[in-house]
Amino acid sequence: MTIEILSDLLYREMEDEYVVLDINGGEFFTADPVAIRLWELIQAHRDEAAVVAAMLAEYDVDEPRLQADLGAFLEQLTRHGIVRLHPPAP
Repeated sequence: MTIEILSDLLYREMEDEYVVLDINGGEFFTADPVAIRLWELIQAHRDEAAVVAAMLAEYDVDEPRLQADLGAFLEQLTRHGIVRLHPPAP
């Protein structure tokens, strides 16, 4: 699935979490370091399969769990208007 980024995010580390600002929407969020890494990989690859492959190479996690967590993260980003998901081209 292709991931289209609709909004820019700024983030700053504050102790053991990050404070995230959606520049276009003006909303603040908090995120853990894994969520920030997911966002960095989404920005770099803009493809769900590539993000999964990179995370599997970096973290000790099983693929079904990672795909479920990434799916939930993308759903939140979609709900807030930060990304739009596009199915793969036939």
